Amino acid sequence: MSDIGLIPVDWEVRLDPQRMLRERLQRAKDALKNSDLDALFVFRTEDARYLMGYRHHLGPAFIMGNAVTVLARNHDPILWSMDHEHCRARMPWLSPDQIRPRANFRDTLGFGSVIPLTRVTGYS
Repeated sequence: MSDIGLIPVDWEVRLDPQRMLRERLQRAKDALKNSDLDALFVFRTEDARYLMGYRHHLGPAFIMGNAVTVLARNHDPILWSMDHEHCRARMPWLSPDQIRPRANFRDTLGFGSVIPLTRVTGYS
C-alpha cells in the first residue's frame, strides 16, 4: 500500500491530474510527429478522455459518438461534442476554440425536441 495520500495537496507530490493530461497529450503529439500521419481522429469516448480529459455530463457511461477529437500535426487538439456547453464550463484547460459543438443526428431527424411517446409508438 502506498504511503502517499490520494487527495492533491501543495506540500508533497501526489496524484496530479493536470500533469497527467499534459503528459498524455504530449505522448500523442510525439507519436504523431514520429509517424507519416498528418492528423489523428479519435472517436471512442475513453480515448477522448485519455487525450483531452473529456467526460460527458452523464459521467463514466459509454455513449457512442458523443465526442470526436482531432489532433493535427503542430496544432492543439479540438474536441467536437454534443456536450460542448458542459465541456466549456468544466474543462478550463482547453480554450473555447478547442471545444466545438458537433452535429446531432437527432436534430436532423426531428428528434431534437421531446416527442410524445404515443406519436412514436402509436400506442395511447
